[in-house]
Amino acid sequence: MTRVVHLSVVHRPDDPRILERECRTLARAGYDVMYMAPGAQPGWDAAGVLLAPLPQRGRRTRFLSSAGIVRSLRALRPRVLHVHDPELLTLFPIVKAFVPRLVYDMHEYVPEAVAGKPYLPQAVRPAASRTTALAQRSLAALASGVVVVTEGQLDALGSEPELRLVSPNYPRLERFKDAVPVPELAADPRLKIVYVGSLSRARGCTVMLDVMERLGPEEAVLYLGGTFNDAALEDDAWVMAVNYGGVVNGTHAFLPILLRQDSGTLVNVSSVFGLFGFPNQSSYVASKHAVRGFSESLRQELRGSGVIGSNSSSGSSSHSASSFNSSGTSNKPNSELFAINSVAA
Repeated sequence: MTRVVHLSVVHRPDDPRILERECRTLARAGYDVMYMAPGAQPGWDAAGVLLAPLPQRGRRTRFLSSAGIVRSLRALRPRVLHVHDPELLTLFPIVKAFVPRLVYDMHEYVPEAVAGKPYLPQAVRPAASRTTALAQRSLAALASGVVVVTEGQLDALGSEPELRLVSPNYPRLERFKDAVPVPELAADPRLKIVYVGSLSRARGCTVMLDVMERLGPEEAVLYLGGTFNDAALEDDAWVMAVNYGGVVNGTHAFLPILLRQDSGTLVNVSSVFGLFGFPNQSSYVASKHAVRGFSESLRQELRGSGVIGSNSSSGSSSHSASSFNSSGTSNKPNSELFAINSVAA
């Protein structure tokens, strides 16, 4: 039986593209398949794929796994080694001596991704991107074949390898065989935008949020499905969901009642943090600015009705940035100052 090893030091052990579309497909076709990935639970899965754990390391220390991986591959002697991370291309010159066939799976536009990495200084990104492009082209040429997500990725390669396959990241339909439509979601007349995958700045999460802010809550709704790779981004999203999302949801719940009776006042509570910027409070400040912008726009939309829209910016009269802790709450009690901005219809 032909042994195939899929290898990643970045992707999850349950990555749909790797585990479902590639490993399990090969296993069902009669191949002896192993998937080596960080955090994998050792053992066989239901489809007959053998999962083997690798150490879970950060970006700067992943290279420490290289020696152990080479030793394992030398002992396993697979017929095919299928790698899923560009950094694993550096193993090709070593393992080519005892692995007959090497396959490189390009999950992304690597040079372009390097050019946008937030952890790299802006000044070095162009040079890093060009160096990455050259290294990828040279090392990928050692492979027997390459798999890409879109045909455009092939432009980053030279004439080698000749064997090339385009495999889009479509999920298997069997994953949705028991799916049941949610009536209230289906009835929502707004444009529905759905993203499923890794949630991070590099994957465009902040861009998607910027787009939604431009569209407005009445035009479109964004559904995000996946896990956060960046804890800081998850915290940012949580603060925005509570401070801004809570106001929007509350408005949608109670404004129709006020409009039906054609009277009343809707007060959205923001903060003095929605009027100015403060260091080390970017997420909180952004959420409060969003509340103020939403409320100001809503106030103008309510002109001509019997409903008054208002925005309350509350805060301490003597607060400075240093008087707030990391959670955005005051370290000491102070007198409160309320700035109420409202315009009658």
